[in-house]
Amino acid sequence: MTICTTSQVVQLHDLRCRTDVQTEMLKEILQSKSFTVIVLVIIGFFLISTIKLGPPIMIVRKELKNLDQKINEAEKTSLELKELSDYLKSNDYLERQARLKLNYKKPDERVVYVYRKNTETTPFHQTGLEVGRAQEIFENKFVTNLKQWWKYLINR
Repeated sequence: MTICTTSQVVQLHDLRCRTDVQTEMLKEILQSKSFTVIVLVIIGFFLISTIKLGPPIMIVRKELKNLDQKINEAEKTSLELKELSDYLKSNDYLERQARLKLNYKKPDERVVYVYRKNTETTPFHQTGLEVGRAQEIFENKFVTNLKQWWKYLINR
């Protein structure tokens, strides 16, 4: 048990009274209508600001996504070009070009040519059979059309 002097007791009582008064004032301020209005206005301001910033943020996110895609495509293209450049600088490429364009062959090699007949890649207008068939069909339709006109005009 501590012994307090009267002056210390008075100081403690004054301190306790001050905190009680401050607590009461704080309660009154927090419960007042004007404080509620001010808090609602501040919350409304932040809410409106957040809502207004939503669309620009979405636009920026979309732009970032598009830029990321472009960066990935550019990196992929860069890698492909580097690989192509490395291949074009290689001896394999030089040998292949010499074989294709200059008919180069090694002394102990025999060259064999293989020709492929690929009808799927031949355009329609380059094959004589299809052109002749198309012309025949056109002539038959033309003749049929003339006969129909003749019957129409004569039978009137």
